[in-house]
Amino acid sequence: MSSDVHSLVEVETVLAMLSVIDNPKQDIPLAAVLHSLCFDFTDEELCSLKSRTDTSGRSAFLSRLLPLISVSDATSAGNKHSETISGENIA
Repeated sequence: MSSDVHSLVEVETVLAMLSVIDNPKQDIPLAAVLHSLCFDFTDEELCSLKSRTDTSGRSAFLSRLLPLISVSDATSAGNKHSETISGENIA
């Protein structure tokens, strides 16, 4: 029974969130969290984030996501800010 619980999408999402909280430089858990229902990034948006050039040496997703985050995004109840994400900031 416990192995069934660990395979639920919700549990995997929470575990990925905990991994990101512990170390936000992990691309795979961060991508999983961004793709989850909490943030609802599409595959195309994740690919667009990943394909942007970065020379900072930080995690690929983290370094590309940080410039897109604003104070208003942090207070938007966890949903992505549609103007920022669908706008020219990613493409």
